[in-house]
Amino acid sequence: MKLRIYAFVIFLLFPWFVNGYEISTHKALSENIVREYERIYEDDDIQAYAQQIIDGAEYEDNHPRYLNHFYDPVSNKGLKKVGLQFPSSIQWATSPLLQSTKNPFTKSKIKLLEHPNDYSWQRAIYEYVHGDKKRAMRALGQVMHLVEDLTSVPHTRNDAHGGEKLGGVSVYEDFTKSKTPSVTLTHSVTYDSIYDLFNSTALYANTNFLSADTIFEEYALPQRDMETTRRGKLYQINDTGIYVAKFSYIFDPKRREFNVVGQTINDPKVMQSYWDHLSQKAVESGVALIDLFFREVEKEKKTHALKYMNKSKDEVKAFVKVIKRANRFGFLWGVKEAREKLAQMPKQERDGYKAAAQIYNMEIPEIRYTEEAQTKEVQKQQYSPKGSQKEIRQIGQKKEEKESKEMEKKANAKKKEVTPKSFKTHKKEAKSNVSADATENERSQNTQVEVEAIDYVQLQELLAQLQKVLEQYAVILQQQDICNGIDLTILKHSTCINPFDPGGYAFGAGGAGSFTCPPGSVYDPLPDGTPACAPDLSVVVPPPGVPVL
Repeated sequence: MKLRIYAFVIFLLFPWFVNGYEISTHKALSENIVREYERIYEDDDIQAYAQQIIDGAEYEDNHPRYLNHFYDPVSNKGLKKVGLQFPSSIQWATSPLLQSTKNPFTKSKIKLLEHPNDYSWQRAIYEYVHGDKKRAMRALGQVMHLVEDLTSVPHTRNDAHGGEKLGGVSVYEDFTKSKTPSVTLTHSVTYDSIYDLFNSTALYANTNFLSADTIFEEYALPQRDMETTRRGKLYQINDTGIYVAKFSYIFDPKRREFNVVGQTINDPKVMQSYWDHLSQKAVESGVALIDLFFREVEKEKKTHALKYMNKSKDEVKAFVKVIKRANRFGFLWGVKEAREKLAQMPKQERDGYKAAAQIYNMEIPEIRYTEEAQTKEVQKQQYSPKGSQKEIRQIGQKKEEKESKEMEKKANAKKKEVTPKSFKTHKKEAKSNVSADATENERSQNTQVEVEAIDYVQLQELLAQLQKVLEQYAVILQQQDICNGIDLTILKHSTCINPFDPGGYAFGAGGAGSFTCPPGSVYDPLPDGTPACAPDLSVVVPPPGVPVL
């Protein structure tokens, strides 16, 4: 514990412990960004706030804010040194709570987006729409500073430097002191969220470049190119033309190979290559940041989401109490008033409280009694507030009217869907059975029920009865052993037998015998001319219960 306290004191007493771009470099990058945004988007109005943006880019490095300017996209964490873990720059940029005071006596009373030390992303958007536009642009400039720092490689690889006595010099940031960017973009990029912008920018620096203490160590990318070292090349150059590192060798004549004895980024060619590519990325991401800012401003003008979210911690606590009280039994004291308050509160207001509670890390119970859930709650409750019976009846009437209209719409839609003539006939017959004094809603419902019964139930029953009749006739023919003569496959017979003359001949395909057909059958030769007898259906008497066809 003591060690952590000492480490924290070191960070506080030595503001130069964590290096980034120099103030002059941030100013030059911000000027370049504003100039390119104006050129690409043809927006002359941005020049009116150029000074506020540049001031914000300079002020963000004030002590001790710089401790939160690191973001490692691989570990998704900020600076970690001597046992201390600081917030990442993306957390710092998007958390009004982190940027506000730590005073417990005043913090709970100040609204979320009104603290004087807050220059977060949300505060910039809120102030531009609902407050001071100049303060909004300064906050935008301070967020822009964080984006620019993501193109300083040590800030994306957890590599803090504080001079020769504390970790060594950041060679890249020392090299850029005298540099002035002059970037002209050939294209622009856009992002859907500030999180995507930060992550994309940090990944570019982390995976393509090295810092002094992480040369081909601790991170998977970039890797040392074995082909470069095998041939003894002085520089490792990647596919995009970046001079990644410089090597020094000793040649082994016995093995005829080069052995690496040194590797560094502290080389003019390497540093110039870093600056050329990283300053380009800084301007590109900075222009994308301004573009994203104005798109978020337009969203806020429509939704007012940040305005509804601007609650103090005490206000959120009071809102939680109202919800808990409204969720109690209706006969308890104060429940009716709490429910009325929630019912009158717009949905955007309730969503704002939820968003603020999430930032404050507070849990909000489920709202079980709102305007939307009022009907269900009334039906479930055993006890209701005194004097509310009239309201309950009105709610029930409105619900019945709504359901009646929906049923009528469904019935009308069903009428259009039924197209076969037979169905239309059944539909007309069903309509004639409806009483004259029935309401329009009852008529449509009864019609729908009868149409569906005729279409899908009665027809199926009639078909089933007809099938049974046919099967019973087939059984009769089999029992009497009288062949059809037309379709022998129905009875699975290949010949016709005279059932009335057991001693007679059988007539069938290729058969021979007497040509006189007995009573109950008629002469009906087969297609090939072979004489045969077929049953005389007019004399077949069906058994009791079987209808006559």
